[in-house]
Amino acid sequence: MTEGAYLAAVSSVAALEGDLPATVRVLPVGAPDMVCGPLPVFESLRGPMAADRSGLFVCLGTPGGFGVVLCRADGTVGGQG
Repeated sequence: MTEGAYLAAVSSVAALEGDLPATVRVLPVGAPDMVCGPLPVFESLRGPMAADRSGLFVCLGTPGGFGVVLCRADGTVGGQG
């Protein structure tokens, strides 16, 4: 798992909660062959991510091997913008 903040593209949805992505696998920029995850998706981002998983997302990885998808690369959590 990548540590610290990093940009990544969504590779696949690992688990759904209802119809929304609860956890995803991601491909970090600069290491496209290293799939990370599954990472939980910040709750406010789940609806917009269900509608559009394209683009880059800001992820945060911890030294303990945990992580989270926080927001889109432009800082939005409520959708493209």
